[in-house]
Amino acid sequence: MLRPVSWVLVAAFLSLTGCNQTQTASQCTVGAGARPAYPAWASSVLGKSYLKLYPNKSKCAGNLDPGATKYSGKPSGSTFAGWAWDLEHKRPVDRLLLTDYLGNIVGVGQGGFDRPDVPAYDPRVTSKSSGWHGVVSIVSGPVDALGITGKTTVCPIGDIIL
Repeated sequence: MLRPVSWVLVAAFLSLTGCNQTQTASQCTVGAGARPAYPAWASSVLGKSYLKLYPNKSKCAGNLDPGATKYSGKPSGSTFAGWAWDLEHKRPVDRLLLTDYLGNIVGVGQGGFDRPDVPAYDPRVTSKSSGWHGVVSIVSGPVDALGITGKTTVCPIGDIIL
């Protein structure tokens, strides 16, 4: 699967910021620069209510990693990462919706990144590519992550407070 260069840059940037498992999102702040661009598919969902687009629910395993990178440039926003596994289809989640507390889509996540630690943690996960990276248009407040598992179906992954 080809990934847009911007997602590779996000992954590289996250690894250079010093964010780690012991930090909270607010401890992992970068003061300048613009947030990475969204992937092309995001334009069809951004700003909309996920409940209207994806009314059906499924089950996933997953988590959001502690720590986030915040961008104060234009456009501003935040990035963070995690892992997600579609329990019904037994595969990594390829796309995620990132919503605010009202259920409005404020960002998206792209899956398929290496997470060799996850199968050791959760034996239901049979792929080392369950990692994902997300980007949102906000720098503070709660964000919920939902994995897209079907045409009108999502599963809850977790949440983070920026």
